Parts: sequence; C-alpha cells; structure tokens
Amino acid sequence: MRIFLTTMFLWPACLALAEEPVTLAWNVAEGDSFLLQIVSDRRAEMQSGKQPLPLATRFQITITGALTVGAAAEDGARKFEFSFASLEGTVEALGVKLSISEKPEDISGKKISATLSAAGQLTWDEEALKKVAEGIDLNEDFAHLLPALPKAPVRPNESWEAEVDRHTNTCELVRREVTEKGPTAVLKGKSKADETSGEGDLKSSLRVDGTFSGEWDLDRGYLRVFDETRTEEAKIVTKDSVLITKSEVKRRVVLGKVKRD
Repeated sequence: MRIFLTTMFLWPACLALAEEPVTLAWNVAEGDSFLLQIVSDRRAEMQSGKQPLPLATRFQITITGALTVGAAAEDGARKFEFSFASLEGTVEALGVKLSISEKPEDISGKKISATLSAAGQLTWDEEALKKVAEGIDLNEDFAHLLPALPKAPVRPNESWEAEVDRHTNTCELVRREVTEKGPTAVLKGKSKADETSGEGDLKSSLRVDGTFSGEWDLDRGYLRVFDETRTEEAKIVTKDSVLITKSEVKRRVVLGKVKRD
C-alpha cells in the first residue's frame, strides 16, 4: 500500500516534468574533450548524356578520435579541434572492393579545426579534410555532423527549422525521459530540398530527402548519438549535355564526454 501511495503521488509530478520545456544548448568550456566515432556508409552514382551507364562508388568508413573544445568567440561560436585516432574502411568502384590503405601511424594524431556556431552547427576546414587520407575526400563524412539547435526552450512535440547547405532541416523534440545514462531529450527530424534554378542553356536542380534522430544529454549539455539517412539528386542541364549525380548517406555519430581531472 505504501509503495502504491508513493507512486500515486509521484506520477503526476513525473508527467509534469516530462512536459516542461527544455533548453538544448552545448554546455562546454575550453579544454573539454569528447570521444567521437563516425560510422558512415555512402554511395554515389554519376551519369551524363555521353556516359549512359552510371559510374557508381561506395565508401564504408569508421573514424574515431578526440574532439577538443577551444576558445569562445564574441558571437557565441566556439573553436574545436579534432585529432584522428583511427580511420578504417573500404572503397568500392567498378566491381572492385579495396581496403583503405592508410596505415594507423599515418592517421593517428592528424588534426583538423572546426567551428561550432551558436546555433549548434559544426563546420570544418574543408581543405584539411581532403588531405587526411590519400585519394579520399572526407567532407561528406563530416558534413552536417550535428543538428541545429532551437533558439529558445522547447516542449515535447514542438519543432524548429534550420537552413543547412540549401536543405531545410525540421527537428522535433519527441519526448523527455530518464534512462540509465541520465535525463535525455529524444529528437527526430527531416531534411528536405526541392529547387530548380537557371534558365536558357544552363539549368540545375536539387532534390534531398532525409530523416534523422538523436539523443541529447540534458544534464551535461551535449549530443550523445545522432543517426542520419539522406538521399540527394543533383542535375545540371546544358545545351549539349546532362549531368546527374545521385547519392545516399547512412551515418551514425556517437559522442562521449571525457571527465576532466
């Protein structure tokens, strides 16, 4: 009876807490560090009028390393630095599948810089990413790595939008819950684009359709997990030719905050 009564009185309080607005904002200080893992599976096809059969490639890559927080800027942005620990995977093209040939000692310790905006979007040094692994451009694996955050507190079932590289991302706070990892905000969203531009002899179009989900640590203020699936089709039409590029990306991002001494 005592347990029943305790539960009866606590249940309304738990429901009220679950409906309270939450603030989704990075709680970081200079010197904080996160262990970062990126598991990416991306496919691409390129086809032109002169090449009726599409040229297909597939990259399956797992990246690990440490993401360290740098100084804050006046606009609320922060500098970050990512130090590679490992890069493994395969590249498949023309029916041939090869292992990525980078040796661990050639990857470990390589660093690239990034900026986390006040809105929670992480942008990278694109030129540096092109040079990390020979013959592999990692910009696709690092792009849109984190979701944009709302400017104000949100309640469950409320959503917000952000424009990211010509995509419109709509994110929703699904629910607030307590797991073995602590208070958690569960997120989900969609990425869309459908645009056509140009006229005369030069026209282009972009179609994007994607979904994503994530878990936000409400106690420590960071994103624990972010899963994304996205398809894109870009088309460029000129007077004499057509170029069509199709891509599909499936990616999981896992972050773990390192305890400071």
